[in-house]
Amino acid sequence: MDGYDGFREYYVAKRRSFAWVWGCVCGLVLVCWIVHVVPFSYASVVSKAVVVSRSCASKGFSYTYSYEVDGQPYTGATQWGGWDGNGSCQKLEPGVVIPITYRVDDPSRSMSGTVSAWNKTLIFLWVWIAIFSFVILPIPLYIKELRSSR
Repeated sequence: MDGYDGFREYYVAKRRSFAWVWGCVCGLVLVCWIVHVVPFSYASVVSKAVVVSRSCASKGFSYTYSYEVDGQPYTGATQWGGWDGNGSCQKLEPGVVIPITYRVDDPSRSMSGTVSAWNKTLIFLWVWIAIFSFVILPIPLYIKELRSSR
């Protein structure tokens, strides 16, 4: 059994690889967050929009919304579904008012939800990635190690 007397010894021996998994996945999540949310962290306005259409699928959903800035109409779309904190596909029927964030310098650039809602989602993702990396992932790997050493 390669010198492992139990799960604790296996976990201690492999903790660097679990930390690398956690770090790499968190890095990817962070890059997505930086690309999508950080541009709206400064010089942005939280406003209201109206859902125009939605597309519900088995693995996620998307919707289109319209909003107005200084009398000028704009349209935005999201592929992120419920990640923005605006609710589920069943709740986002056409005509529902939702919060959005748009750039002051370029009102045509918008994102569904608010920056704080996206930050809560990021923290939620980091917690679940940590649970996956340090709790869920080691157990099946340890069982696999036990079976392969027989």
